[in-house]
Amino acid sequence: MTDQETTHFLILADEYFKRQEYSNAEFILNKILKSNYFNSRANELLAYLNAAKGNSSVAKDLLVRACSQQDSTPEAFYYLGILFLKSKNFNEAIFNFEKALLISPNFIECLHDLGTAYTNIGNNQKAIGTYQKALLLNQNIPELFYNLGNTYTEEKMFEDAITSYTKAIKIAPNRPEFWCNRGTVLSDVGRYEEALSDFDMAIKINANYPDAWYNKATTLSDTHNYKEALICYEKANSIANIPFCLGLILHHKMLICDWSNYETLTLKIQKLLRAGHEVIEPFGYQGISESENDLLLAANIFAKQYTHEKNSNVNSVSGFKNKKIKIGYLSGEFKNQATAFLMVNLFECHDKTKFEIYAFDNGSDDQSDVRKRINNSFNKIINIKFVSDDAVVKLIQHHEIDILVNLNGYFGEARSSVFAKKPSPIQVNYLGFPGTIGAEWMDYIIADRVVIPESSRHFYSEKVCYLPETYQVNDSKRQFSNHLVTRYDAGLPQDGFVFCCFNNNYKITPENFNSWARILNSVPGSVLWLLKDNSWAKENLIRELLHRGISEKRLVFAEKKPHFEHLARHQLADLFLDTVPYNAHTTASDALWCGLPLLTLVGATFPGRVAASLLNAIEMTELITTTRSEYEFLAIELATNPHKLSFIKEKLINNRTQTALFNTSRFTKHLEDAFHKMMNRYSLGMPPEQINVENLN
Repeated sequence: MTDQETTHFLILADEYFKRQEYSNAEFILNKILKSNYFNSRANELLAYLNAAKGNSSVAKDLLVRACSQQDSTPEAFYYLGILFLKSKNFNEAIFNFEKALLISPNFIECLHDLGTAYTNIGNNQKAIGTYQKALLLNQNIPELFYNLGNTYTEEKMFEDAITSYTKAIKIAPNRPEFWCNRGTVLSDVGRYEEALSDFDMAIKINANYPDAWYNKATTLSDTHNYKEALICYEKANSIANIPFCLGLILHHKMLICDWSNYETLTLKIQKLLRAGHEVIEPFGYQGISESENDLLLAANIFAKQYTHEKNSNVNSVSGFKNKKIKIGYLSGEFKNQATAFLMVNLFECHDKTKFEIYAFDNGSDDQSDVRKRINNSFNKIINIKFVSDDAVVKLIQHHEIDILVNLNGYFGEARSSVFAKKPSPIQVNYLGFPGTIGAEWMDYIIADRVVIPESSRHFYSEKVCYLPETYQVNDSKRQFSNHLVTRYDAGLPQDGFVFCCFNNNYKITPENFNSWARILNSVPGSVLWLLKDNSWAKENLIRELLHRGISEKRLVFAEKKPHFEHLARHQLADLFLDTVPYNAHTTASDALWCGLPLLTLVGATFPGRVAASLLNAIEMTELITTTRSEYEFLAIELATNPHKLSFIKEKLINNRTQTALFNTSRFTKHLEDAFHKMMNRYSLGMPPEQINVENLN
């Protein structure tokens, strides 16, 4: 076939293309390729035909051939890039998009998709620059503003994200995803009312848009409107199978003590979890699961979202490069919160001649008394709340952190995506999340032999670092209000026995409540004093008590108070009744510090063994039970035997200052010994292994 004939047939094929006579076009193109196998235009057009028929592999081969010629078009490179983008071969996509742009720098669709490819390899800065370049050419493409907003969001450049989403909405106000994503960012920066308004607008446009219902639920939960959040989670779940949504439904039912369909829902979640589904977040599952294997499985599944292509391997600093070991504590709770209450004295007690300690704060300075102590304890506090993951990694490496301690795990203001990038040579899971992270990027978990018995080590992805007395640090300087509190002030009877439980409401399971009802029935005149976390929980608990044939007068609710005042009112109670499978943790320390005996039932998982660990450390093992019948029997015995209870209270008050639990200085030395052992292994090139810290003489 001559060049003139080839040109003629290409023109004819183009005409058939325009008239959508694809079979005729395909016949002519194949005829051209029989004569000229590498004809760029024929390969390109035939590729488009194959792509339209779903033959992506054939189309890719044809476009590779088309792009190998000098006369290749920018469109050929662009569509080859699109095929690579669809198959998630992002680097090849970028290569071909850039080739297209060398030929046609103002190819706006190509700039847009190049930005998308950059975001998929985690190069958000290049993506932002590419989107901005495209917007210089055309300000009327809403998807450009939308994707730019998404990239700003990933970089935690929230104000820029809001601006971009707003521009997308202005161009295309009927796109629910634009409203939904702006609402999510508004929620992230605490502008909750505006966020809820955006979610409502998205729902108005499309009542079956699941993300809007889901994100609205999350915002409602963040503002403690658990009842409405539950309704929205249920709506989202009815529309689509959203990962972990069913678990959030269960957790929010527990937050308001709504136990309707409790057994059916928990069994359904367990079945789906064991089948490998993304059904429940690990933290929510700790409140109801009594299986260490199931908790490990939940963590394994949850961790997978962080272990993906964008997580790059980071070069570790060399062991003992620094004269002092540099410890980084990463948390969103360096404020008036339980983790800070426990940790603050540890920060103060660290040996600053041997350690430099850094706080990577994913929260904010709330100006509280505990935060002021924290501010005075660290060598440096670095706020990372509005800093991208990659930038946080660089900060950690810049400060040459040897050991990075994860104080959140999967709880609260966590930054699991930072830990997944392995910015520090040694990474430790401690305190905030009582369980395994279920991922290879966490090296150690701090524990003791009560919370993780030797026989349970295989349920933890981390190597266990055993401390000798208890894993939980406590503040030996904690104080409570000098204000005299009376039972009358608290709405308690003057003479009756007061059982109490100040645990969060989600820890109260039907089985716990059944035990408490039997105990109340066996101790005439006694009351149960619970924390009022929300009004829905109060109403549901009263109804549950009435359903068990007990007067609502036997149930008293404690309003939330400042921490010092809350500690002071412990003296009004006679016995703290613990919950299982999730015990009192910080709340248990509060009770024991205030001289209030705590009765626990040992659970089958880490969160269900914490109170036993604390009682062991304060040498009050007589308050540890192993069966529910024993738990109920001892509660009744202590309530009806004042001499025995008085003896226990006196012993507890004496042990508070004579035993290990509240000896923060001693605990700190144990933890520092653990850190030294971790660093010694690392400096010798040895992988993480079980560590046993010996008791101080």
